[in-house]
Amino acid sequence: MSTIADTKLRYGYGSILLHWIVAALGLTLIWTGYDFMVLPRGPEKGAALAAHLAIGWITILAIVARVGWRLANPLPALTGPTWQRHAARTAHWALLILIVGLAAIGFVEIVTGRSPANVLGLFSIPNFLGQGGPLHSGSEEIHSWASHIFVAILALHVAAALKRSFVDKDGTLRRMLKVD
Repeated sequence: MSTIADTKLRYGYGSILLHWIVAALGLTLIWTGYDFMVLPRGPEKGAALAAHLAIGWITILAIVARVGWRLANPLPALTGPTWQRHAARTAHWALLILIVGLAAIGFVEIVTGRSPANVLGLFSIPNFLGQGGPLHSGSEEIHSWASHIFVAILALHVAAALKRSFVDKDGTLRRMLKVD
């Protein structure tokens, strides 16, 4: 029987929905971030940055909801060999730590940028850590490297899910697409 909450054996609709919301937002952040990096300075680059920041704020809210959900719901048991279960847990924790870290580093970037940070058109955060300088350039560098690491771990996560679903045929992907 399908439920909203997780059980020790299955993911519920809440986890499935939050997983795919965060996945879609994360992929959009990757796309807008890389788009921003390759564009020349100008209105298109400014629009790409604005989109990246807006999606970033929404992603932070979704991550907070996902972490809260996880704290309130038991994590379903993983299947497979011990090394695969440990690798999966390590990858999940690494992705979570990196996305939270990327948000924190991104926050430092925007509060040390040229102008106050606009939060979804609701309010602005002043540059209380100063404008530019080593803190800004350092946070940009860390954000860039951390995003590349995030993409690499995400690619491994997706490859493992596809391998387990289509080669091992253990239903891993099916568990995160619907509740039986």
